[in-house]
Amino acid sequence: MSPIADAEIHLSFFGTEADASAPPSGLLARAAPRRAARSRERDALFLALSLNSHAPVPPERVNELAELAADAFFGSPGSVTSALREALATVNARLLQTNLRGVAAGQHTQGSLICAALRGPDLYVATCGPATGWVAGGGGTLRFAAESRGHALGVSQAVAVQYFHTQVGPGHLLALCAAPPPEWETADLTGLSATAAQEKLNRLPGSHAAVLVEFAPPEGGRETGDGRPTIEDRGPKTEDRRPKTVD
Repeated sequence: MSPIADAEIHLSFFGTEADASAPPSGLLARAAPRRAARSRERDALFLALSLNSHAPVPPERVNELAELAADAFFGSPGSVTSALREALATVNARLLQTNLRGVAAGQHTQGSLICAALRGPDLYVATCGPATGWVAGGGGTLRFAAESRGHALGVSQAVAVQYFHTQVGPGHLLALCAAPPPEWETADLTGLSATAAQEKLNRLPGSHAAVLVEFAPPEGGRETGDGRPTIEDRGPKTEDRRPKTVD
């Protein structure tokens, strides 16, 4: 069944990359794989990753690290927040390793990553760097962003992860962006569908790639047969809340 008993998940991506046949690099959504770690079987993961370096970073490199984060999350037993932390720590370790090898050449890459894990109606968010998330519905828009934007991935062994928690259901919209333009900071997505939210964000200056997840009423019970979450991919398209730790 869906990870939310009374909602279906409709997924869309948008960005500025030329290849319209695939999501923009660094954007990813995954239902739990069959070999997920214990306590990950009922989870779904959405994430947005951005890499910043002196030279352009190939999209394949960004996608590789996004997949690495997802594998780390679904391979980690224990609490949702501990699995989210493992996802960010794994990407951080890989970037540190790459940066150490590139010191002599003056190469250095930093990452910004936001991961949102869905379990039932509970949405757990972990972020590092300038990445930002929004949940719209219920009469308002919540924004999830780290208080300090200077702590990027790939800078040190210590990972400055900040956590958020809320609940979602039919009528809610989730948006994730790893490198949001300043004009997005005050974006109000209340009452908008994924399509309308995309149009609104695209009208703002400095548009960037984002994941949009719309929680809609079910249409005839889409089940996998084994109880794992299902995600409907609609295909690629060219009151602030203070951080808190969730147990």
